[in-house]
Amino acid sequence: ALADALEAMADDVELRVEHWVAAGESERAAAATLAAAARGARDALAHERIASLCDLVTTRALPPASRREILRARAGSLAAAGRVDAAAAAYQDAAAASSGDDALDLRRSAAELLLRSGQLERGHEIAHRVGAELGMGLDVPHAALIGRIALERARTRLRGLRLAPRRDEHARVAGAACTSLAIGLSM
Repeated sequence: ALADALEAMADDVELRVEHWVAAGESERAAAATLAAAARGARDALAHERIASLCDLVTTRALPPASRREILRARAGSLAAAGRVDAAAAAYQDAAAASSGDDALDLRRSAAELLLRSGQLERGHEIAHRVGAELGMGLDVPHAALIGRIALERARTRLRGLRLAPRRDEHARVAGAACTSLAIGLSM
């Protein structure tokens, strides 16, 4: 009842989340935390607080879908706050709780974050795993690379420049992963 009253009148999200957790209302605490994450997108201090709220909420039992969303929000908040090491680990934790394209996308986010922050060794390690999941080897000798480029140019000439649009989710995730890896590895 107290948490309901706070929900209606309090602007202090942290206080509401703490009360929901104490009341055993994990789902409501998770929803309030995700709403705060959406609102606090521009303020680094808010991101630190949101990451702390996510930590608090994950100490309780949550349905798997809510846990995945909270872990993703925590990783994004840590990244936005500039906490690269913690954010990369959080992306990896979120990936471990996810599957399929979601897990791939979260690992891609970890690799991209590490590569952009100059942590090349760790970033390359994760990037290589993402590339392997996509069926792409990232350690290609120069001569093989030139050969692949020549082959793809020949295919393009034969096929033409028009492509049939693909609207599946895996193609979107694979495209985002390739873009991130290309940018990160080129630095």
